[in-house]
Amino acid sequence: DDFHNFAETCSKTLDDNKAAYDIVCGGLTIYPTNTDLLADAIKYGYSCGEKEKCEEYYRTLLTIDKAKWTWRAFSFSIDYLLDEWSSNESDYSVESMLALVLDYKRYLPDEEDAWISEHEIYEGTNQKEKGIQVLEEAIGVFTFCPRCWLRYADLMIDRGEYAKAEPVVKKMLKYPKTKDKVNPSYMF
Repeated sequence: DDFHNFAETCSKTLDDNKAAYDIVCGGLTIYPTNTDLLADAIKYGYSCGEKEKCEEYYRTLLTIDKAKWTWRAFSFSIDYLLDEWSSNESDYSVESMLALVLDYKRYLPDEEDAWISEHEIYEGTNQKEKGIQVLEEAIGVFTFCPRCWLRYADLMIDRGEYAKAEPVVKKMLKYPKTKDKVNPSYMF
C-alpha cells in the first residue's frame, strides 16, 4: 500500500508518471505478484513509454487467480488492452477485453467501475449505443453508481435528451456521497 500510495502521490502532485513507475517497480522487487502494484506498473509504465514492460506485467497478472485481482488490476488492464487495440500494435481483440470485463463483474460485482470499463470499450470501439446500454444496465442494477450516472447524464445532455438526463442528475444531487466519487463542480 505504501508503494502504491507514494506512486499515486508522485503522479498526481508532481505530474511525474516516470517517478511513479520507478516507485512501483521498486515495490515489485519486494512484492512481485501484488496485483495493485502490477496494475500501477501497467498504468504508469504505459504513460512513460515502457510498453514492452507493460506487456510483461500484464502477462504476470494473467498468471494470478482473478479472484485475487483488485479493481485496479481489472480496470488498468482493460485500459491497457484498449490502448493497445487502438494503436493497432497488438493482437488483443474487443472480445478479449469484454471477457475481462465479464470476469471483473463476476469477481467484483459491487464495483460500478466494471460497467464504466465496459462502456469505455464500446465507446472506444465505435459501438456507442452498446456503451449507453451498459450505463443504463448499471443504473438499473445499482442503488448508488455516481460515475455511471454522471457519464450517462453527460452523454444524454450532449445528445439533447434532457428528459433522460434529468432523473439521473436528480439522483446525483440526492445522494451526498456522490461528491466523493465524482467532481461536484462538473456535476453541477
